[in-house]
Amino acid sequence: MLNLQDRQAWQKFGHILTSFVSDHIDLVAPEQIETRLEQKTLSLSFTLITVSPERDRANQFTHDLETFMQRLKLAGVKRVSLEFFAPDEQTPALQGSFELPYIKPPVTNDAAIVKSADSQESLARSGARANSKVNRRTGRGGSLTRRMRGWLTSSELRQSVDTNSKLAIRDPKRLLVNTKDAAIIKFTQAIDWVDTYPWEDWFAAKVQWQKRRHRRNLAKALFEDFMVLAVLATALFWLSGQLSGPTMNLALLADQHYDHSLDSPDYRCGRPGVNRKNYVCLDRGMSYRQVSSILGDEGKPLGIDHKFGDCASPNKDLCGVIITWRDGSRNMNATFSDDRLVAKAWRDMS
Repeated sequence: MLNLQDRQAWQKFGHILTSFVSDHIDLVAPEQIETRLEQKTLSLSFTLITVSPERDRANQFTHDLETFMQRLKLAGVKRVSLEFFAPDEQTPALQGSFELPYIKPPVTNDAAIVKSADSQESLARSGARANSKVNRRTGRGGSLTRRMRGWLTSSELRQSVDTNSKLAIRDPKRLLVNTKDAAIIKFTQAIDWVDTYPWEDWFAAKVQWQKRRHRRNLAKALFEDFMVLAVLATALFWLSGQLSGPTMNLALLADQHYDHSLDSPDYRCGRPGVNRKNYVCLDRGMSYRQVSSILGDEGKPLGIDHKFGDCASPNKDLCGVIITWRDGSRNMNATFSDDRLVAKAWRDMS
């Protein structure tokens, strides 16, 4: 509720009205609004963007403004008068008005308020210890628990769940549309609440509360503030560590940190047998025993390859011997010289 007889409330109302009109910038100018309050009548004067505006657009703006004013709950206002002026014109091009539920403005007496606040503060100091146990039982946690329990056990919630479950079975598309409309309404209500909430009063009340805490016991208040900040800093540090990626310090790694155990042909080759994978994994320089273990048997001698040496020479170990392996239509030849693989060939007849 805004009491327009109060200067701060009147300034706040001006800011809220400008924010609302900014959403209709295609019709009126937000920076050219005149407001005055006389005899419970709030007069609003707007300057149109165009000389001849659409009347339907102006009627929609008036309807939205009436709905917005009713949500604001203006104290001391019974009627709202609207005037729309064309650019550089002295007479209004359009006029309108609507009624608001009258809310009697509260009567304020500064002396009485100050006296009441001082008496309440002194009474709170004297009865703080006596009421500590009661405050624990009737605190915000208990109130929130009671409200949550009442909402969960309410008949409206049960009826809403039954209706939505039946609607989801019969017409799921309609349920999605209704959910979308409800979400839009709730979002609009949340935005309106943020726009109309007295943030300045709330902040001023918090500042006064902190000042009272510091006046009562400065050391205790500073210690509590330090503990709260320490807990928040610790939580922020832990959260940043959890959300950040893993780090690796290369300086802490060993010089020989690469594992060569999987470089063995036993891991690179497949199961023993004559196949394409085992043929590819055979490397030059392997011994005859290694090749035989990979291919599954010892193979059969096929001939001599004089390209790798002459068997009639005194050093017969340098003679090239061709060994063949066969498995069905697959055939593989390997040439060994000095018990080392120097050449290989593959043939598949399938």
